[in-house]
Amino acid sequence: MKLTLCAHGKFSGVNVDFEKTMNVYNLCFWLSDNCAYTYIPWSKSLAVAKVYWSGDYEIYSEICEKDLVEKLKWMLGVHEDLSEFYKIASEDLLLSNFVRAFHGWRLRSSDLWWALIVATCQQNASFKQGWRMIHKFIKVYGKYIYVEDTTLLRPPTPLEVLSEPEKLKIAGLGYRAETILRIAKSIVEEFIRYEDLINLNTREAENLLKRIKGVGSYTARLALILSTRRYELPPIDKWLKRIVNIAYGISERGVEEYWVQRWGQWAGLAALAVTITLDAEVLSKAVERVKRGLLLPISSVKPSPVNMRGFCEE
Repeated sequence: MKLTLCAHGKFSGVNVDFEKTMNVYNLCFWLSDNCAYTYIPWSKSLAVAKVYWSGDYEIYSEICEKDLVEKLKWMLGVHEDLSEFYKIASEDLLLSNFVRAFHGWRLRSSDLWWALIVATCQQNASFKQGWRMIHKFIKVYGKYIYVEDTTLLRPPTPLEVLSEPEKLKIAGLGYRAETILRIAKSIVEEFIRYEDLINLNTREAENLLKRIKGVGSYTARLALILSTRRYELPPIDKWLKRIVNIAYGISERGVEEYWVQRWGQWAGLAALAVTITLDAEVLSKAVERVKRGLLLPISSVKPSPVNMRGFCEE
C-alpha cells in the first residue's frame, strides 16, 4: 500500500522537544536519525506522519482528509498546557530532574486499538518483556506501507488479527492473546467505541473497558491515557508501588491514594514519567537507583523507553 503526501509544514511557536516526544516509547523500526514516524489516530483511512526533530512534518495517507494536521497536533500534544504538571514535578523527589531534562517532552497518543495492545502486553511483564512482544507482534503480522522510498511496518487492524489469530501465539503473547482477540472483537462489533469513551467521565470509561474479560484497571487506565490524554487515573502496578514506597515512605497499600492526591489530574502522566526517569528497569535495579539518586535516564541502559532502538539491535 503506497501512501500519498497530503500535507507538510513546520510547527512553530510551540515549546515541544520533538526528538524526545517521537523517541520515547516508539517502536524501533519507526525511528531514524533525525526523524521518526507515527501513525495518526482517528483518521478515516491509514495515515502516517514523519516528524523531524526540527519540528518539520510530512503527512502521508490513502485519503487526504482536511483535518490530518489537527489530528497530528492533538496526538503530539502540541498545544497541551503542562505548566501545572511541571510546577508540581519541579518540587518532586522523583521527577524534579526529569522535568528539567525533558521539559519539552509530550506524550504521543494513539488510537484505542493500539493503546489497548500496548497496555495488554505490559500486563504482568517487565518493560523489556512487554515491548519485545509488541515488536514481535508487528513483525509477525508483517503488514507494510510505502512512504516515498521507505517501507514501513504497520500495526495490523482488529479485523486482520481476527482473521489470523494463530499469529498472536507465534508473537509470544501467551495468555494475553485471548485478551487481544476479545479486544479486537469488541472494536469490530462496536461494543467499545472511542466516541462513547470521550463522552463518559474517566471512571465510567475505565469501567466500560473493564467489561472486556482480561482488561483490568491497570490496562484500562493506561489505554485511556494513551488514547484520550486523560491522566487523572494512574496505572498502578507492583513496580510503581515499590518505587513510591522507597522514595516517599508510603505504604504500598496507600500508594494510589497518595499518588492521586499528590498529582491530581496529572497522576497518570507522572506515573509514565517515573518509568522514563528510571529507564523502566527491573524493580531491583530501579529501587537501587532511587536509593542512589540516579533519577535520569542512563544512555548505556538499552533498550529503554528513551532508547527503543535497542530492540532492533538485539
